[in-house]
Amino acid sequence: MQKRSLLCSLIGCLSTLSAYSQTCLLSYQTRLDELLPKAILEKHYTANLSTAQLRYRKSASNYAKYDTYEYVWPSGRTMPQKIGKQTLDIPDNNRIGIGWINEINPKYHPDPLNYFKNFYRTATDAEKKKAAELIDKKLAEKGGTPIDKAAGKAVSGIVVNHAGYEPIAGIGDAATWDFTSNQLIVLKGRVTFQVISRIGTDVKANQALAKKLAAEVLAKCPKS
Repeated sequence: MQKRSLLCSLIGCLSTLSAYSQTCLLSYQTRLDELLPKAILEKHYTANLSTAQLRYRKSASNYAKYDTYEYVWPSGRTMPQKIGKQTLDIPDNNRIGIGWINEINPKYHPDPLNYFKNFYRTATDAEKKKAAELIDKKLAEKGGTPIDKAAGKAVSGIVVNHAGYEPIAGIGDAATWDFTSNQLIVLKGRVTFQVISRIGTDVKANQALAKKLAAEVLAKCPKS
């Protein structure tokens, strides 16, 4: 009985610590500049950020999970972006920052790790095609203005052309690299956040910086 009580106490303690970590991360939704301040960015990225532009996109308080905070500066690069049948060359700026701190809803996804691994995975060509067809079908059923239809086609194109994900070990409970957005998506407990890291065309260098920044974020809420 004593062993059982001790085990229950340990389980309860671990649960409490995990809840603390999640609450801690969520408390930074509206304070991203405190979670990953410029001094920390400069600690791990030694190039001069004095000319970088701060872009802090804030939403209404009930949509804080969409907030992003990043430093952006010109790179001289462009990248092709396919929108529907058209391909455009757009500026490929350097960017580092963080955003999209979100809690996975336990009502719909009781197992956050399983949900994370299934959601952030590279879709097969057949799955991409099916998703694009479903979007087109919904657009046809809904009707809408030419602008609505063009926007829908753009979304469909993004789905089809998404470059995929790469699982990254040793960060949080799980992590994955989004090749399209150059972001490291991290799961801790039920909370996810995304580290923005685009400092060049070297994927490994982008990932290496993102890992260091993610570690700094997790260190702010160490109990788990």
